Amino acid sequence: MKLLQRIALICFLSTQIAFAASTDAPKPFVIGSMQEIISAHHGKLLIINFWATDCAYCQEEFSTLTKIAKLHPRLAMVFVSVDPPQNAALVNQVLTKNGFDPTRAWLFADNYVERLRFDIDRKWQGELPRTYLIDESGKMKGISGKLTEAKIEQWISGDKK
Repeated sequence: MKLLQRIALICFLSTQIAFAASTDAPKPFVIGSMQEIISAHHGKLLIINFWATDCAYCQEEFSTLTKIAKLHPRLAMVFVSVDPPQNAALVNQVLTKNGFDPTRAWLFADNYVERLRFDIDRKWQGELPRTYLIDESGKMKGISGKLTEAKIEQWISGDKK
C-alpha cells in the first residue's frame, strides 16, 4: 500500500513540476490567484475572462475581446481557462490562434473546481463564459454569458450601467 501511495505521489509531483516548469504554459490558477491578478493590475481597467476550450460561446467571445484589445492596448486582459492542467497544450493553441500570449494566461490547477469558483466569486455557479470587469477603483462586476463589444465599450467609457 505504501508503495502505491509513493508512486501516486511521485506521479502527482512530476505532473505539477512539469506544469509549473513549462515556459509556454499558462500559470496554474489556485486559491488566491484571483486576488493576485487583481492586485497586479491595481489602478487599471482590467478584464478577467474565464473560458474553456469546449465552450462555443467562449470561442465566439474571443473575436470580440481580440477587437477590444486592439482598440484599447492599455486595457489589461487576463484569460483563465477552466480546463484541467492536462489540456495546457490545447489552451496555448487557442490563445495563440486568437492573438493572446499564453504565458500571461492562467489555467485551473485544482480538480476541485468548486473551491476555485467559490474563491473567485461565491455567486458564480460555473456558467461560461464568465467575465469580470474591474475598474480603476477595484470595483468588480461579474457577467455570465457572451459580452458584446458595445457593453465593453460602455464600461470602458465609464458608463457603469
